[in-house]
Amino acid sequence: MKKYFILFFGLFLFVFVPGIHAQPQNKSGFKPVCLDAQWCRDVNCPSGAKHVHRSALSTTNFKAVPSSPSYILECVEADPDPICTTGNSELDIELFCPDKSKMNDEQIEQQCNHYGKLIQADIGYSLTKDGTYGIWHFDPQLNKYIRKDETDKQSLIVQSDGQGNIIPIEWQSFTPSERMRKFMVYNDIEGTADVSREGGSLSQATLAFIFRSEDCKGNAYDPDGVVFDMMTLEPIPHAQVTLEQLNAVSNDPVDISIANPHIVNPFPTSSLGYFTFYVVDGNYVLIPVHPDYDQALSVDSSLLPVNANRIYSDFYYQDSSVIRQRGEKEHRDIVMKPKNGVGYHYDIELLDETKREENGRLLYSGFLSHPFVLLNVEICTPGATEVCNLYKEFDHRNGGPDIKGKFNITLDQSVLDIAAGQYFNMKFEKQDLVTATLTRQTNIVDHLISWVKQISARSIGTVHAQNKSTLESKVEPIPVYLEGYAYDNTGSIIPNATVGVYMYLFTQRPIYQTSADANGFFRITTEHIPSAEYTLRFTSPENPENVSYQTTSQFLANNNAFIKAEKIKPYKSTSTSTNPRKNVTPSFVPQQKISPLVTVVSPTQSPVTTGGDKATTTTATSRNPVYLVGAVLLILLAGAGVMLAMYVYKKRSQEEAPPKTE
Repeated sequence: MKKYFILFFGLFLFVFVPGIHAQPQNKSGFKPVCLDAQWCRDVNCPSGAKHVHRSALSTTNFKAVPSSPSYILECVEADPDPICTTGNSELDIELFCPDKSKMNDEQIEQQCNHYGKLIQADIGYSLTKDGTYGIWHFDPQLNKYIRKDETDKQSLIVQSDGQGNIIPIEWQSFTPSERMRKFMVYNDIEGTADVSREGGSLSQATLAFIFRSEDCKGNAYDPDGVVFDMMTLEPIPHAQVTLEQLNAVSNDPVDISIANPHIVNPFPTSSLGYFTFYVVDGNYVLIPVHPDYDQALSVDSSLLPVNANRIYSDFYYQDSSVIRQRGEKEHRDIVMKPKNGVGYHYDIELLDETKREENGRLLYSGFLSHPFVLLNVEICTPGATEVCNLYKEFDHRNGGPDIKGKFNITLDQSVLDIAAGQYFNMKFEKQDLVTATLTRQTNIVDHLISWVKQISARSIGTVHAQNKSTLESKVEPIPVYLEGYAYDNTGSIIPNATVGVYMYLFTQRPIYQTSADANGFFRITTEHIPSAEYTLRFTSPENPENVSYQTTSQFLANNNAFIKAEKIKPYKSTSTSTNPRKNVTPSFVPQQKISPLVTVVSPTQSPVTTGGDKATTTTATSRNPVYLVGAVLLILLAGAGVMLAMYVYKKRSQEEAPPKTE
């Protein structure tokens, strides 16, 4: 999973033709909104069912479009990208590919039939495992939940009320290993109907609508523990963990599947080294297997680095006591001893990321396969040779990846140079978990030592044999107000262009669509713009093959002179009703022709590289490592000298002070 998508390119300058019409000629699209999802693992669902694979869905906090046919989507983590489905192939095709006139049967099946894709994916997905699985709707007349026939597409469509609420729904699907699930309600928006972003039940347009959305709280089957390398402290992917049940009296092995019919045994660990079992109360033992490891014995605990206790807990060895599960889930981290005596390193992976806008700021969050990864944020300027400069550094102390690999940082979008088409680049780098400083520094010496270690590692470099220790993710700015011109890939303006706002997972349908006027000019206000990352697509009505895909940084760069002259504020929330420019005819006269600066990339390409440095990137902050390390050492020595002098002075002052009188 893990590869997101770097979309689109084509830059341009501006054209002016008199008689600009500021208002869109038409608008349409769809609105996906996150659903509240209660996980019915530890508590009963409203139906009374309690199951690790069931979620109760509602619009308690997040509302659908009022008085509208609503379609419920389950988005399941898959490789390379999540797959969203209604649970019905025919309905998926209608929703995701409304215009199939230029598609053949094979293309329709591959691009539009999400349910078919999901059940055929190599993740063991099922909605029909047994009678408890499936999609359950609450029937108010019968006052109970009814399992819907997923082959009947009409039965899966629900009607929202005047406040955007839908009936309670419960969804239970199966995968043999943990997979993140997120749920959304999907509504069509046609004609000129506004969907307000401000106030009341319609404020949900401010949500990030996609799978990688902080507002979409997903359910992943929580792990019972992690299998880790006792020498490098890295989580071990692709280990096989078998759970064996013992007779409570004799401690003899028993058939675990009798009491636990849905258990997956052995359980393959994820890229995070996670394993999980949901079993009835009883006595159990864990048996991990990996070709490069033996399970450690308790006598090997003396070999564990100090940081092991700062990352893992409840260590489980080959000779550990029997696990007695009584009512509560038991946690164990399994200690593995590498056969090579030095340990192994594994590729870092970005497992989930969220990019959303809030009050002009860019909120970036997610999680990685490794704990305590360093995050360096760069500001990149595109060109024949892309140049990236270090902007800010993050670790677990200031919002960077923590013990679980989770991170949550906030960036100021105003620092980006619109004219240069700048964007953020997230650069993740694994730390050596054995030597990393994982506790909070308490004095200036600790801070200096930590700083020297970071500088030295960056300047000299750290060698990791046969594994990728870095990865990068491009993060585009998220403007919430768009005003400007539509250009094609040759730099020419597109009269009457169809303007589409597109998001990840929904590349076949725009989140919002409008038309530019005869001069290629258009406005899109905040209520029609998602707060998550999006791209733009401009299509010529006269030549449908003339399609220009643009990132937000490219659109801002193309329209920079216009934005500056007209004093446009792209990061300020501006609704249709409050827009001070809604009746303004721009006075700026743009150039008639521009030259594209960047090669256009396919709109379906994944946005995240999964390892290694970008070949075109240069880091302007790099210096000769020998001089840099020397300078750092001199600074450290000078700092130590200053602290020593202060200590001597303070001690001497205390000794020379007159004695206190009683």
